[in-house]
Amino acid sequence: MSAIKRELNDALDNQELAQLPAVIPVTLSPVSLGTLQAMSPATLVSGAAEMAHELATVIDKQKLFTVIQGKKFVGV
Repeated sequence: MSAIKRELNDALDNQELAQLPAVIPVTLSPVSLGTLQAMSPATLVSGAAEMAHELATVIDKQKLFTVIQGKKFVGV
């Protein structure tokens, strides 16, 4: 019997385990990317994409890029 299986069997035999609730509630915790915060990773990515789109608009309008071989590269 593997050590992990033995440990699991020992835990199942433990009386303290029977006192645990059958369902453990899951709570959402906020995620963040810099100053951008959201309640789920999908919402965070959506917000980041929206910010990137707005930034791309500013870069394009203010011509903050250089064209090299037909592609736009942001100036650093």
